[in-house]
Amino acid sequence: MKTTNYNIRLNPVIKEKAEKTFTEFGLNLSEAINVFLHTSIKYRGFPFEIREISTDIDAINANETLSDIYLNNDVTDENEIYVDYDNFKKEPALKSAIELAIENGQISTSILQTKLSLGYAKAARIINIMEMMKIIGPLSVRSQRKTLITREEFDEMIMNIEEKD
Repeated sequence: MKTTNYNIRLNPVIKEKAEKTFTEFGLNLSEAINVFLHTSIKYRGFPFEIREISTDIDAINANETLSDIYLNNDVTDENEIYVDYDNFKKEPALKSAIELAIENGQISTSILQTKLSLGYAKAARIINIMEMMKIIGPLSVRSQRKTLITREEFDEMIMNIEEKD
């Protein structure tokens, strides 16, 4: 297959973390970018949800682009659980999926499809949300994702969500 070169600028910390992540999947950064591009073409857009982080224009530095804001906010403490309250409202199956992950100690899209009667796209979206929330870890060799939170942490999360409503 014929290829072409394309140069991009990357934050060195992001580059290092991305290389480490993709190496676990047996990919180099170039191969991972190709997977992203192929998937974007297949889905005719980003293969994940993009949302605005802040609508408060004063909170955004005049020199920052929207990309900078996403990248700067995306590098969080790896042990911090990120709770997106809106996802619990938008995805009714999310709570059941988290409970299933905690019960089994691991989760996969196929488990969600089977146990919750979900289509692949919805199961994959829920897996992505759960990973973003630091509820499950990255994909392992056996296509399973290890559960990172306990039942007690989940119960506390649900209590906080209910208090917010």
